Amino acid sequence: MPDVFVSYSRKDKPFVEKLVQNFQQQGLDVWVDWEDIPFASEWWDEIQRGIESSQKAVFVVSPDSVGSQVCGLEVNYIHKNNKQLVPIVYRDVRGLEIPPVIAGINWLFFSQPEQFDQSFQQLLTTLNTDLDHIRQHTLLLVQAREWERAGHDPSRLLRGAELEQAEALLDRADLTELQQQFVLTSQERERRVEMGYRFIWGLIGGLLGIGFWAFSTFRSDVLFSPQRIVYTIALGQVFGLCLGLMSAFAGELPNPLSRWLKSPPLRVGVRAALFLIVGVFAWISYIWLLERFSTTLQDWNMLLLAGIGLGAGFLIRSEVKWPAWVFVLLMTALIWLPIYITFQDNFVNFVPLIYFDQTAQAAEVGIPLALLMALGANMLGLLKEMPRVRQQASAPESEEAPKLGTTH
Repeated sequence: MPDVFVSYSRKDKPFVEKLVQNFQQQGLDVWVDWEDIPFASEWWDEIQRGIESSQKAVFVVSPDSVGSQVCGLEVNYIHKNNKQLVPIVYRDVRGLEIPPVIAGINWLFFSQPEQFDQSFQQLLTTLNTDLDHIRQHTLLLVQAREWERAGHDPSRLLRGAELEQAEALLDRADLTELQQQFVLTSQERERRVEMGYRFIWGLIGGLLGIGFWAFSTFRSDVLFSPQRIVYTIALGQVFGLCLGLMSAFAGELPNPLSRWLKSPPLRVGVRAALFLIVGVFAWISYIWLLERFSTTLQDWNMLLLAGIGLGAGFLIRSEVKWPAWVFVLLMTALIWLPIYITFQDNFVNFVPLIYFDQTAQAAEVGIPLALLMALGANMLGLLKEMPRVRQQASAPESEEAPKLGTTH
């Protein structure tokens, strides 16, 4: 990407040639149009791309440039794309009408040839201001324009680390409407994709957890009967679907849902109700497997406790930003505690939530069962955090970004 775009009148070409030569001696890449080409759509497309891809812009102020239609188009497009524009005065323009875009900007003066070197150093200092942000802004603009010219092709949207860097710029006032739309659309796509992955991993966790329980608990041939296999698969599917649904809604939501649940109390209330209902339903499917579901008070106490335990972990995860491994431990405990409590004889108001053929299995089987489910519900977060941990452990201290006008 060019470092500087130069807008000027052809009548000032000798001065601009000297300016560009000094830029190049400093190791800068300069976008400058040396050809006096008549205005045409193809030529203007090239000018637009030159402005978009350049980090900053310099406008050579002279009577001819302030009166030039082409220079006016260039300056307006620079302003439209929120590029930093530095006007430098080559020839006096007092008494002339100044384009509004540059009228309110501080100018640098190159009108005295003997002071060229001093003025050029001031120009370099000005161009080096907030260089890191300018580079990010330029890259984002180029990517957004490519996305727009490709007909909003989803494959050109940001993702991963690139999206995270762009999201940090959303609060900046100098982002164009196109850049904001590009980032928000990328964000929307990323959230929908992540919801799908969270659902799939939650489904897998439910299937594995139920499968582990069935294999570890039943020690007789009854496990391998056609009816038992069908029941186990059906239970794993239903339980996994419930876990997948809660996993999908426990993380970041698509923008339409986020706007609808903008109020924190409403968001917490809706999610709490969803997690409780789905959590109770998940355990109802387990009771159905054992063919013992009834409507006694003890059954409903057990289901309510189990639903609260299952849903509470997802609700906490949806509202608190902790590392994924913390949620694995927390959700393992919240899934297992109702299993343990209802299995104890001294809790007379509950029937057992999980069937075990040995007392020790409440821990030996119940904890791994809960752990598999918790891992499935948080696997996407764990996978996303692992590269960051490795990168933080191995990355050297970052160096300051090189400034315009320095060579390496």
